[in-house]
Order: sequence, then structure tokens, then C-alpha cells
Amino acid sequence: MHPIEVKYTKVQTTKGSPRVWMEGRPLTRAGFEPGMRYERTIDPETGVIELRLSDTGTLIVSERKSKNLPLIEIQNRALSPIVEDVEELRIDFHAGVIRISAERLAKNIVEREKRLIDELSAGFVTKGTLCAGIGMSSLGLSEGLEVGGLQARQEWIVDREGKYLEVAHRNNPAVGSETQIFEASLEQLEPELLKPVSVLNVSLPCTGFSNAGKSRNKISCGEEHRTDATAVFGLAKVLDVVSPSVVCSENVTEARTSATYTLLKGLLSVYGYNIFECELDESQSGSIQRRKRYWFVAVSKGLAAVNLDDVPVFSRTHATLGDLMDNVPADSPEWAEHEYLKRKEEADRAAGKGFMRSIVNEDSTAITTINRTYHKRQSTPSMIRREDGMERLLRPAEIARSMACPESLVDGCSMTLAVEGLGQGVDVNQARGIGMAIARDVFGAILSLPSTVATAAAAAVTQVVEEVQTAVNDVPGNETQISMFS
Repeated sequence: MHPIEVKYTKVQTTKGSPRVWMEGRPLTRAGFEPGMRYERTIDPETGVIELRLSDTGTLIVSERKSKNLPLIEIQNRALSPIVEDVEELRIDFHAGVIRISAERLAKNIVEREKRLIDELSAGFVTKGTLCAGIGMSSLGLSEGLEVGGLQARQEWIVDREGKYLEVAHRNNPAVGSETQIFEASLEQLEPELLKPVSVLNVSLPCTGFSNAGKSRNKISCGEEHRTDATAVFGLAKVLDVVSPSVVCSENVTEARTSATYTLLKGLLSVYGYNIFECELDESQSGSIQRRKRYWFVAVSKGLAAVNLDDVPVFSRTHATLGDLMDNVPADSPEWAEHEYLKRKEEADRAAGKGFMRSIVNEDSTAITTINRTYHKRQSTPSMIRREDGMERLLRPAEIARSMACPESLVDGCSMTLAVEGLGQGVDVNQARGIGMAIARDVFGAILSLPSTVATAAAAAVTQVVEEVQTAVNDVPGNETQISMFS
């Protein structure tokens, strides 16, 4: 039955005891007039306080005589279990019945934080990913979270492209046999189908936010991008239902001040999260590919803060491009002259355009961002040139190495699929660093074992180092040594 009236109100306290105060119109509409008797029951299991009119009730509706209004005040230490850690209440007024419960958003805060504490106590943390792609962010974040023997359980992943989900399911170690897979846009997704998780990882589409995307799509702001702009509304629905304790997201740096992210961070604040932000690049990740990204981590307000000014820093794994390059035969069809690109560069320069080619070789110490359409041989992304002027694209395995990504993640992929998956993914060491910071600061505070967590984090990093070192040593002639923390 729908209530006659609903009121949301803050919990008051007097001398350390919670206090609920109601007067005037809502009481009158529910039939609670001065002098009428009622009974009060408190159900600690459902978290509901019920007031019901009854001729035999032991409680009496009071009156504010100065205004001739009905008044009910509940001030009882017995209320403490009902309103513990809750700042807001919801009061439903029915004919002859009033029900008082924790306000939904306040209740969500208590429930999600308890869920995280219970999971960590049992040695695991649940995780879900929206806009997963092939799962580069999912993989890095899981590896960073798995410290102190914790297991990051990937409960579900969501992406609108089935081809990327296929790669993630086949190759990504973070995606297990029990992981639910949803092929859907965020607008289509029904959040009720998702299991509650403690960590939500999301990378909203970046096309509309990047300068290149705005230029290519002839738009002035990300919110004009027709196919991507409304994804944030789907995300809002998921946040409301899934209610994770930690939300982490990455995007191009231009997204930080966009209307979409401004509203998203505002919504998270209303939902009871504290927001922490940073921008990471190769100086943190140690990668040879320049891939600067904006990150934010939203942490439920009752949990410890995460210090994103101290994200773990990874040392360089490749001193030069030659350290990660495959030995491609000189007569391979991958090598081409690209005369049309050279002529285009000259024409762009003559026209005063800012587009310039990025030509690299085995001695180069950095390459530009490899985008999702790199396989189309565009003007600006880095291209390898040998002494005779012949040029080639980086191979998928080389791109993966330049992003601290396991090459196995794109095993069995065509050039196009591999480049698309990698090109819209993250520098995996950025995700690892964010995960490690969350584990160190948020999980460590819950477990009250900061020294143990720090030791475990170091052990986890050592394992990652060994895996990456093995991959590097598999490249012919490469003897680069790796240390994760500088």
C-alpha cells in the first residue's frame, strides 16, 4: 500500500541518544491527533520502527499547545541498533500507521561497507567492470588489489561489443569461469541482473572527451557525442543498485572537467562517497608509451581515504623501443614506404596545421599514444622507420609490451581486433598502481594490518616483476632488468 506522505529527515541526538521528532500535518493526515493512543514496536531484523493507533496503546500523541499541533517524539536508547551509523531516516505515513526506517542512501552506505568488511575478513573482494573492452583495466586493478593473500573475484564484466568480451573471456586471467558476461550498452543494461560488488571499475567511452575525438566528430563537447554521451545515465542506475564501496574510473585527461564527470562526481558525493583524483602517465607506469590518463577513486564515506598522491611508481621496463621490438625480416610486407603519409605531412605543415608524424626507431625512448584505429596507418601515431626509409606499424605484441600488458591478452586476435582492444585500453601499470593504493589505504585500514599489507604488496609486485621480466627476456637479444618501485 502506498503511503499518504513520506518524509526524509536527519537523525537527531540528545545526550548521546537518537531522537526522532514528528509534528503537524503528516501526523494529522495519518490520523494521529493529540491525545490518541498508539503502540510502538521495533524490529531490529528489518530495521523498522512501527507506530500503530490502538485504543489499548500505552503511548499517547502529544500536543504542541502553542500551535495546537500533534507531536510525537521518540528518544530511546533502544533505537540505537536501528539507526546505528545512519544519518538520515525515511518516515512513511499511512492511515493509522507510521513506519520509520533508515533512508535508502544512508542504508546503502552501511550495507556496502559491512559487505566489504565481511569479504576482506574472508580473504577476498568482489569486483565488477563496466565498459570492460578486453579487460586491461580489470586485469591491472585485480593484480593491484590482490595483496595480503586477498583474492579479487571478478563477478561480472559488461561491454557493448561482443568481440572484445570474447577476447576477455578467452585470454584474460582476471575473468574466471564464474564471471558473468553481459553484452549490452550501459543504457540497455538492467542493473538488477548484476550481483552486488565491493569494487566497481568503469571506463566510460572517451571518444567525445578527447581533443582528437571532438575534432573527428565535429563536436564542441563530449556530451554532444550521440552514441556515447548517455552512457553516464546507465552508470548512474548501476551505482544505485550495485552500491559498491569503491568506484574507480579512468579516462582521457580532458574528461576531468567535462560536464559528464562533474555531474558524475556530484552524484557520487550525494550517494555518500569521498572523491580522490589524479593524473598518471609514463613517469608512474614506467612504460615507453606516453598514455596520460585521468583517474578518480570514490570511496564510501565511512572508509579510509586513498592517497592518490602516492600511487606506487614502476621503474622503466624498456630503456628504448629496441628493447621490446620483434625481429621483423627486411623483406616482410609489414615494411612500406608510406609516400602518401610523407606528402600529407608536408601539406599539413604548409597549411599551418599542427599534425606531425611521429617517426621512431630502435633507439627511441618513447612513443606516442597508440589509438584504437592505429591499424589504419594514420599520420600522428608512432611508426617505426629503418635506415632506408621503409616504415612499419608496431605489432600487437609490441604495443602490449609498451603498455605493461601481457602479450597473451591478444593471443589469437587479428591485427585489427588486437589494435582496437589495446588502443582503447589502459596502461596496465596505472591500473596496478591504483589497485595497490586502494589495497594499501582502504583495505589496510579495515584489516588493521598496514605493515602486513605493505609486505604483501611488495611480494605481489615481485611476482608481477618476475612475470614481466620473463616476457621481456623472451624478446631476442633483450636483457633489460626490471624493478617495479623506484
